[in-house]
Amino acid sequence: MRVPESGALAVGRARGLWHGGHGLEAARTLLADARDGVREEDRHLVDQAIGSYAWIAGDAATAVAAYERVLERQADDPNGLWGLASAQALAGN
Repeated sequence: MRVPESGALAVGRARGLWHGGHGLEAARTLLADARDGVREEDRHLVDQAIGSYAWIAGDAATAVAAYERVLERQADDPNGLWGLASAQALAGN
């Protein structure tokens, strides 16, 4: 039996890739590939990381979309609100 994927574990693996010298794009790819496989209740953690890494990469559109997904789950999520504001600023909005 396969244990359901943990959002925190996916984020940790992505962080390990990036900080382990495999590059930001490798971490972003891991998160994008893992997102649909993590438990629904953990998916906001992956979306926050997708938004953060997209912002770092200068990819405003992906960052905005990821943080909007975080806020769909909880409209007053502090990380989602801050992330969306930062992503909108990056986009020039």
